[in-house]
This record gives sequence, structure tokens and C-alpha cells, in this order.
Amino acid sequence: QNHMDYSISCFTSQVPGARSLAVSKNDNNGASIVYVSTRGSAVYGVLDSDANGEAERVQTITTGELEDPNGIAWYEGTLYVATVNTVYAYPNIDSFILNNQTPTGRTVVYSDLPSDKHHGWKYIGVKDGMIYIPIGAPCNICDRPEYSLIIRVSLQGTNRETVAEGVRNTVGFDWHPDTGELWFTENGGDRLGDNRPDDEIN
Repeated sequence: QNHMDYSISCFTSQVPGARSLAVSKNDNNGASIVYVSTRGSAVYGVLDSDANGEAERVQTITTGELEDPNGIAWYEGTLYVATVNTVYAYPNIDSFILNNQTPTGRTVVYSDLPSDKHHGWKYIGVKDGMIYIPIGAPCNICDRPEYSLIIRVSLQGTNRETVAEGVRNTVGFDWHPDTGELWFTENGGDRLGDNRPDDEIN
């Protein structure tokens, strides 16, 4: 049941395998641009030219080049995309989508990440010039201190810091709008029944 002030409609049905979203905060002459990641190989840019909630065009930013590009974040005009072991940057991304052009200039921001696929696909966020990246446990339940972390690096891929430890697998986080506190999900272990251990919001 929806709150009385909300409604649901289809923005686009042309983004197969959609997982994570990032929204451009630029004005873009009144257009709205939503970026969509997948756990396949594609990343999309979706253009709503008059911001009426109905997309006119879906543009493929990359397909076949990246593996599990699930992590996605827009920050100050650059789109950041995270695969299992690498974070990439697409500068000036909005201009390519507005002009229906294939994005160029992709760079590697940070690649010192494990290649384990189990809990290896990423959810990322950017705040105050730092990219936040989870490193999930490569197992169901294990104690390996180099995993189960949330780290952050600068936009240049330097100054790595550990933000949180003991986080088995997070697939979503955000910051409190007033306090700036980081809140994140944590998926509990498997194969112990449907209701235990608990998944958490921390």
C-alpha cells in the first residue's frame, strides 16, 4: 500500500538486469538522467528529456567490457562504476548522454581490490570527495581480516582508509542528512534457516 502522496509508474522497461541507480544532479537544461548498473556487463544512461517521469531514450554506456559492474555513483559530473576488483571513472558523463554519444575517457580510479566473486560485486557511494567501497567476505562465515570491510579512497584512488570492519556483505548504504552518519545494510550468514541470523541495518 502506497502513501497517499506517492504513485508508481514505469520509467523505462529497456534496462534488462537493472540493479543499482545513480541520478545526475546537474540541471542538464531541464532533462533528467538516471544511470543504471547490472550484474551482467552493461551500464546504461537513461534520458528523460523533459523530466516528466517517462524516459525517451536508453543509451548503453558499456557492455561486454566490464564484469559485474554493479556499483555505480554520480559525483560532480563523473560517473563511478565498480566491478568486482576495479573502480572506474567516466568524466563529463552527462554531456555524452545528452548528445547521444558513446562515452570516452574512462579511467581506472582504484584496482587494489580482491577478485573473489563470492560477495565480490560492489555497491559504492561517494561523499565529500571520497569513494566508499565494500569488500565482502569471500565465504559464508569466515574470519579473514582483509575482508568484511567498508573502505574509502579519494577520487584519485589514494588515501585508503578503513571505515568499518566485520561487515560480512553490504549491498546498500547512505548518509544521515543531518548528522552525516553512515548507515548500511549487512546480510547475515546463509544455510541456518530462513529467519536466522538476522540481516541488519547499522
